[in-house]
Amino acid sequence: MLRIGCVHVIASDVHGVKKRPILMKDAYDFVASSYTAEIAEILFYENPKRILNNEPLIDNFEGYFDERKKPGSLKNILKSIFKW
Repeated sequence: MLRIGCVHVIASDVHGVKKRPILMKDAYDFVASSYTAEIAEILFYENPKRILNNEPLIDNFEGYFDERKKPGSLKNILKSIFKW
């Protein structure tokens, strides 16, 4: 989905950190290691900042991908983020 421009932001809707802790660091680390640190910075920091400032989002990630890194299956991605 990221490669075809369907993902612009990665965020959490957590309402209470005591009952359900935020796992954003794990998600950030996963994106940085599966894709690139630049893509992680855009999705976790730059695009959310642009939303708050009513600025256009970075939505073309062509050229950001390290072709040597291929993401795993959706099941493995979810396992790594949610520690199943």
